[in-house]
Amino acid sequence: MQQVINVLALLACPLMMVFCMGGLFRKNKSCHNDQNQNDLSQKVDALQKQLDLIKELESIKNQRNAS
Repeated sequence: MQQVINVLALLACPLMMVFCMGGLFRKNKSCHNDQNQNDLSQKVDALQKQLDLIKELESIKNQRNAS
């Protein structure tokens, strides 16, 4: 009986570690997705501003060429 208790005690630590690490990975995955979403939206906004500037510069360039 003592051997069974010893084996269970030895197995308890790795099993708890597996469950805890699994929970951490699931939690971090959702946090990373939120962060990635924010990063992507910021990059899209920056690219949109650049595109607007390019269009404005082309418009000015076309106006000068037409003159």
